[in-house]
This record gives sequence, structure tokens and C-alpha cells, in this order.
Amino acid sequence: SFPTRRSSDLYALQRCGVIWCTMLCAAQYALQRVLRGAEHGGHRDALVLGAALALEVTGRAPDPLVAASRAAEALENGAATDLLARLTAFAAARP
Repeated sequence: SFPTRRSSDLYALQRCGVIWCTMLCAAQYALQRVLRGAEHGGHRDALVLGAALALEVTGRAPDPLVAASRAAEALENGAATDLLARLTAFAAARP
């Protein structure tokens, strides 16, 4: 059977240390700021770029400008926050 949970051991990688975990906390804080509309700089741009690439490669946007516009709109209208909440709830419900 295919495992649903992953750990660094499965990939022969070391577990994260304090510095890595601190970086993850900082990234999570930046994401929360972007989703609340409190961040309009590089963190937001990186999220827009990543989402735009996903929209473009999955065929949900015809070109980069449309993809970036849709990604930015999802941040502004709360759709990104809703999606993150649904993904979080889904992951929490898994055994």
C-alpha cells in the first residue's frame, strides 16, 4: 500500500533542525500576512507567481498575464484563504 504520511526518513534525509523550523515558522507568518492583505511585497509576488504557474501548466489560464491576474484575484477576494482552510481541514482529517 502507498503510505499517506511522509517523513524525512523515507527519503534518507535528516529531520529538520531548529534553524529550518524557524525558517518554516517565518514562511508561515509571511503567508498569513499575505492572506490577510497585510503584505504586498516579495512574499505576495512569490505566491502569485507560484499560483500563476500552477494555473498555467494545468491549462486553467491561457497565458502568464491571465494566470497572474487570477492568482492575485484569489488572494484579494479570499478564495486563496478559503482553499488553504479546506486543504488544512482535509489534511487534519487524514489518519
